[in-house]
Amino acid sequence: MKLFRRWSQRLLDGIKVPPPGPREKEDRLHLADFLGLEETFGITFDPTGCSELQIDESQIDRATRILNKHEAVDEVAQIYIDRVQKFRRNEERSIDVWLFIVPEMVYERCRPESKRTGLDLIEGKVSKKQKTRTAMPLFETLPDFDTSVENIFDDVPDFRRRIKAEFLSIAPTQILRETTLDPYAFLNSAGYPIRKAQDGATIGWNIATGLYYKSQPKPPWRLSAVRDGVCYIGMVYKNLPNNRDNHVCCAAQMFLTEGDGVVFRGANGPWKTDEYEYHLSADAAEQLLRQVIETYEDLHDRPPKEL
Repeated sequence: MKLFRRWSQRLLDGIKVPPPGPREKEDRLHLADFLGLEETFGITFDPTGCSELQIDESQIDRATRILNKHEAVDEVAQIYIDRVQKFRRNEERSIDVWLFIVPEMVYERCRPESKRTGLDLIEGKVSKKQKTRTAMPLFETLPDFDTSVENIFDDVPDFRRRIKAEFLSIAPTQILRETTLDPYAFLNSAGYPIRKAQDGATIGWNIATGLYYKSQPKPPWRLSAVRDGVCYIGMVYKNLPNNRDNHVCCAAQMFLTEGDGVVFRGANGPWKTDEYEYHLSADAAEQLLRQVIETYEDLHDRPPKEL
């Protein structure tokens, strides 16, 4: 948190692009000074007034060493989730955006591609090699048969995805690595930063843009040239990791002239028809469009002229 407090002041004051190095051009058009949070986006905050929650790093270290990576990632995420839930139970203060300042070990050990080579791993609740739910159709019909421990296999082992999904019903989140906030505080044996980070101005733009978007009650931008009475729909498909039937999730977003967007969750199904092709069945498409039209009518007291 000390790292973020120092960065907070830089966000408020503004950050200049560093001078070009000996091998860089004088005019670097992809870089721009960050002028400050209030000057750029018209928002501000008091770094000393932020709620601060701390987690014992040894807890995180131990959880990342659990033998099964799905279980390890879930355990690490649960440490953060439990701490936030305790705060919400005991405090009345409402948080607009939750910022997670995570140690580098979370990034190195809690992603799908993490190898965790050389770590002393510890036994968990499931075997090391298990990557999908165990098929037990006879037992699953029993009322007292608990399969919740296998919920960890419904998605890839990714700390970021786990946190984002959990906080959808709580508040927006922004996850920052400690090495992003101060690369020179984390050096290797040769005295160089353990990772190469972007320049301070670019990092400032990235953090500030996220804070601006996530702290607004409505999206701060909208579609241009929207025609009156026309309902605009964007479609997105997501492959479901470890799904037994290789199904895909479909979702649609209805864009409104006011800038709002209503998201509809479509049915899961075999919508992937080619390597980069996705298509709903006629019945699923009709059901989704009915939802969109009904919602449009509820919001505008009339059906759309055009989809």
